[in-house]
Amino acid sequence: DSKTTDGPRLALAPAAWADFVPYASEA
Repeated sequence: DSKTTDGPRLALAPAAWADFVPYASEA
């Protein structure tokens, strides 16, 4: 289970952070 979640999580991490960081900074 952990490895299955880690794969997509790591792949989406950069995209998620790119969207989350500016949003959090403005908030």
